[in-house]
Amino acid sequence: MAYRSSTSGMWVPGVKKAQMSDRGEEQLPPVVSVSSLPIEVREKEILYAVETSSVVILAGETGSGKTTQTPQYLYRAKFGKIAVTQPRRIAAITVAERVASEMGVRLGGEVQSNSPLRFEEKWDPERTGIKFLTDGMLVRETMLDPLLSHYNVIMLDEAHERNLETDILLGLIKKILKRRPDLRVVRTIVASATLHVESFVRFFSSVKHDANVKQPVVSIAVQGRQFPVDVLYLQEPAANFEQKAIDTVLAIHEREAPVIVATTIAETSVTIPGVVYVVDSCFVKLPFYNPLTGIEALVTTVESKAAAKQRAGRAGRMRKCFRLVTEATYRKSFQKHTIPQIQRTNLAPIVLHLLSMGIQDIVHFDFLSPPTPEALIRALEVLYVCPYWYSLGAISKDCQLVEPLGAHMAEFPVDPFMSKMLLSSFEFGYDLLKELEIAKQRHVCRCTEEALTIASMLSEFLENDLSRSWCDEHCLHHRILMRATEIRKQLHRTIKDGRIVHVHPTSVLNSFIRSPEWVLYHQSVLTDKEYVREISR
Repeated sequence: MAYRSSTSGMWVPGVKKAQMSDRGEEQLPPVVSVSSLPIEVREKEILYAVETSSVVILAGETGSGKTTQTPQYLYRAKFGKIAVTQPRRIAAITVAERVASEMGVRLGGEVQSNSPLRFEEKWDPERTGIKFLTDGMLVRETMLDPLLSHYNVIMLDEAHERNLETDILLGLIKKILKRRPDLRVVRTIVASATLHVESFVRFFSSVKHDANVKQPVVSIAVQGRQFPVDVLYLQEPAANFEQKAIDTVLAIHEREAPVIVATTIAETSVTIPGVVYVVDSCFVKLPFYNPLTGIEALVTTVESKAAAKQRAGRAGRMRKCFRLVTEATYRKSFQKHTIPQIQRTNLAPIVLHLLSMGIQDIVHFDFLSPPTPEALIRALEVLYVCPYWYSLGAISKDCQLVEPLGAHMAEFPVDPFMSKMLLSSFEFGYDLLKELEIAKQRHVCRCTEEALTIASMLSEFLENDLSRSWCDEHCLHHRILMRATEIRKQLHRTIKDGRIVHVHPTSVLNSFIRSPEWVLYHQSVLTDKEYVREISR
């Protein structure tokens, strides 16, 4: 079925070009009930696989119900405590709310979500049966409980994204299975819509499993959407992708409203209700870390075929997906899977975390996709104790955490540079309260010290009893400040290379005629230039 607007230039491969009907068929179909989800007929098969295997690879297409229904199957079958990870915080919260609603229970009881997400740590292990959390938070839990003894089943959802924390968890879970193959206490489910099943099966097949296990690793494929999705491509390459996206959206908008502009957050577990069309630019911004320069660049690149499939099937009741590339470009130039984050990120936090767990042989740690040697060497250099170049001094020559600095740095769920700064502030006798008092006397904003400005705003927020009206008066976001307050509580509990950089356009330092002689910055971002953010001078 072709797109009716002459501005689109889109077509469905193998389908004769024709006008699209404007009749009632364009109305949204009724919302799908739980009983009609494709995964429902596979419930017994999934439960049997989890009972008789150590690892289950669940490849469920978008709309199959794998994310919301699988945890409920396990809970009803009394498999014990279940941990379900999501790559993003909003996805973990949204899925937990949906599951709690379907189970008819209050969120925070049998089903838990918002409390255990990264900085917030409250949950009742006696009461909670299903715990939704970010993969990063589960990684943090392994520091206190390396064998994850609190859980009987661990489900890694959206594993196809190959987040940094997901890859770490895969390696840690494989290590747990090796440590106690006879117990089989922890059963693992790796779930995704676009999973590279063979690589996961090979990864876990090398583990020595319990002799009573009938089949150590089982893979199950579940069909997805119940409504067909037509994928349309450009007839000719677009000179301006932004304009082509706008033209396509406006042409659809002549009959359909509203238009939702979304980031990659809409690619995973969060399904936006009522969506009929998806316009896919086929581009994505990914961070790439250069170990030679220490710069993390946010690079715009083409998406993978796996990501494109996710975008096309994001809403279960969708009719059409418009990809703003030609079919030939898609088939020849797009990679099958996105480059794993562990192969394009700063490894210093990973090294610090693994060392804190007593894993000293970082080089031979069992990653699904090993990181580059250059990135690993750079991470060790940054953390190493060396008087000849700048380093954080967190690990010794024999790859041990330096006590107490290294151990304390590993406890902070922040970048090692930030944790070192917080710990060093005590050594240098830095008085934050005094600095904040000076900032308040200058009407909150210290225009040359953005970090202190943020800290001052947070201090004022606390003094005004977390007032929403105070936030409205000062044009501040109440929810963000509440989140910052929780982060502040946990941090309190835990407690020169010649490059040319530019002040970020959003920085208040841009209002000054003369550039400062020096600045302290927290983040460096490479786009068209290398910019620094969160600056103090």
